[in-house]
Amino acid sequence: MERHMRREAQKAHKQEMKAERREERLHFRAVNAAFHGNLGKAARLETRSQAAGIRAEDAHQRQMSARSTANAIHHSHHPHYPPHHPHPNHYPHCPPPVVHYPHPPRPAVHVVHHYPSAPPPVTYTTGVAPPPPPVQNPYYPSSGYPTPVAPPPYQKYS
Repeated sequence: MERHMRREAQKAHKQEMKAERREERLHFRAVNAAFHGNLGKAARLETRSQAAGIRAEDAHQRQMSARSTANAIHHSHHPHYPPHHPHPNHYPHCPPPVVHYPHPPRPAVHVVHHYPSAPPPVTYTTGVAPPPPPVQNPYYPSSGYPTPVAPPPYQKYS
């Protein structure tokens, strides 16, 4: 059946090419008749040219339909992938089935973040200045997230 559909596709392709050539030839004849002032003949030839164009489109549709049917038949009876139960004598051109082994588990990576901690409170004797405050980590700003800026007010164009 696949060979029959391939033959039908080839026949439709030939019919399409023939109809396209006929359409082009009739169109040129219609233009030539119109240049010579024979408008009735030009109209008839242009009508026949359009009919040939429709036949070409129909033949193209038949060709694509037959080709897709042939491909479906081919792939349904002749898979191009290893079957579930491979039979080496039935599929000599197919590569052996690929076995996918599971990957070993990845080692767990634990990220430890060291955040600067405030020094413990120290009691100072009178007359002794306290130490300067600890240096703030530049990656953690003390002010928190920046405050969002409101968009400018809407101004109607005049």
